[in-house]
Amino acid sequence: MRLDAAEPLVGLCQSMCPEKERYERQLRHRFSFYESLAACEEGNDGDKADPSLMVKEFVRSAAGSADSLPYEIRSMEALNKTMEHMLLHVIAKEPTEDSLLSSWYDFIASRIKMIRREIMQQMILCQDAVKILEMCVRFFIYASYRLSILPEGVFSEALNAENIRLCLLALEELTENGADSSNRPEFASYAILLDLDSIHILSMLRKHRSSMVSPELRFAANLWISFHTCDYVQYFRSIKKKATFLQACLANYHVLTMRTRVLMALKKAYGRYIHQIPVETLSTWLGFEDINAASCFCDQFGVPGERSNVKTVCPPPRAKLPPSFREVLVRSKRGDTPVEKAR
Repeated sequence: MRLDAAEPLVGLCQSMCPEKERYERQLRHRFSFYESLAACEEGNDGDKADPSLMVKEFVRSAAGSADSLPYEIRSMEALNKTMEHMLLHVIAKEPTEDSLLSSWYDFIASRIKMIRREIMQQMILCQDAVKILEMCVRFFIYASYRLSILPEGVFSEALNAENIRLCLLALEELTENGADSSNRPEFASYAILLDLDSIHILSMLRKHRSSMVSPELRFAANLWISFHTCDYVQYFRSIKKKATFLQACLANYHVLTMRTRVLMALKKAYGRYIHQIPVETLSTWLGFEDINAASCFCDQFGVPGERSNVKTVCPPPRAKLPPSFREVLVRSKRGDTPVEKAR
């Protein structure tokens, strides 16, 4: 789609939240902790909003609803200010308690989804717009790893993955229409790793074949080959040795599928003798660094210590698996890097 074919809309709002929305949400007491006086200083009243901290929230467009007016849409300068605020004062303050992660994520997701929408509404093709969308992608990728410890009813991996896709599509649309980005290989690799099991990845690889010299795309392409050929040794080895932190977050999303395939292949090959495979060997094949974790994982999948009477290998729901089964390949990649600088 050519963005320059339409008459561009120019936002006139210079604040992080339009005045009308600020008043309405304060009146209805519909604001987040991160928009309250308590967010500024501990001990302040969390029941009162701080207008200077309020950020425009995401609201789904209803059929038949009126289009937003220019004064309700933030300018590029205001969007920059908003994203900087989100990075420094919200994203950087990641809760240490798991029970608070959901509200932290929900606030950020709502606000940066609205930022993405307003960039696309105005068809902004500048470098700043590209950088903002890149930050949005990185946050949602990080969230796929960090919030995977939460129950399915609290955090939806599917919805988060959709947020990544929408940001990647918006980013691609901007760059295809003239916006400059030196990080295209990095984000093309994220698109491949996100949908590693998709049949459409081959066409994406063809599209980016001129950039295949980049280490990011080479890694993603090789991992895609390993995934579809069930080369589990190469799959886990590549993640451990070559993946960046965010690449590992996305690749790890498919680890459960790969480990399930391995166990099913072993069950088919060894039959009732599968219990004779040393747990140390299984640990290596399944990409674990801890033998006890590998043994426990096999138990979860119906392959206990005495495995000869097992007839099928059925993967249990993701949410029932201990988080360590899905984080083991990622945890060491992050190091001490703060979330707002994760790459």
